[in-house]
Amino acid sequence: KQRPNSGQLAWHLGHHELALKDEIVQLIQDHLAVIPTVVKTPTTWQISLAHGVYARLFEHLFGKGAANKRIPAEWLSLPLDLIEPLVQGYLDGDGHWHVDARTDSVRQAGWVTATVSPSLVLQMQLLAARMGIFSGVGRRRKQNDVIEGRHVRVRQSYMWRFTGKWGWRKDPKHWARVMAVGRVPHTG
Repeated sequence: KQRPNSGQLAWHLGHHELALKDEIVQLIQDHLAVIPTVVKTPTTWQISLAHGVYARLFEHLFGKGAANKRIPAEWLSLPLDLIEPLVQGYLDGDGHWHVDARTDSVRQAGWVTATVSPSLVLQMQLLAARMGIFSGVGRRRKQNDVIEGRHVRVRQSYMWRFTGKWGWRKDPKHWARVMAVGRVPHTG
């Protein structure tokens, strides 16, 4: 049964993300004028906000459920000075700096995120392109996994990654791995 005044928003963070947890709590208090509930579980920090109006607003703007996450279409044409903090915020929340363990090469290091939302990953790639950052999107296979002793089915997920420094205002350098070289028949 849908109740118009029920609804909850939740953020889940790793235990190591104390500064980000405090920043989110402060932003909620300053901009939404409510005090969220913060709970430390065995695996995460959970920040929740039980507020029907904000839950419906966030659902309308960003989608409902992980697979339906998205950025509002109007935000894709924001000025660069607003896109940069949006992308940085996404990387702070869902991204990590990855160095390829096989090569331990800093040249191959880059930002990586994973999501089960195909819309979100393509929108992030578009925003990065607007900032002059060339990035790639890939798919990870579905697989089964074990999390804290529980068997779970993992959905199809999508990776967004780019290499180089997060300093696009300076002369950015971008690398792209060439997967194959070959001849393609051409008439014309």
